[in-house]
Amino acid sequence: MRKLKMNSTLLNVLSLLKSRQLLAVNEQMLGLDGGKGWPKSLRDYYYALPKELTTDLGLMRNECCINAIERLQIPEEWLVTNTDELDKFEFNY
Repeated sequence: MRKLKMNSTLLNVLSLLKSRQLLAVNEQMLGLDGGKGWPKSLRDYYYALPKELTTDLGLMRNECCINAIERLQIPEEWLVTNTDELDKFEFNY
């Protein structure tokens, strides 16, 4: 298992991906995804992100990491914590 210390950039990337996941789910429900399904849409989006927003932060471009992102529910505590204190939290995959 890989453990990443939280920071503001990592939290923003995870929030971005969770927003994209929700959008992909809604697009699928409305038939706007071309039939590829929300998991594929999310993966395509994730793999298209620049390296500095994924691997440079410690996120891997593999199924283990993307599955953890899919299951992640960002705790409210992360969102209300000062950015200089985010390192007391971890994202694990």
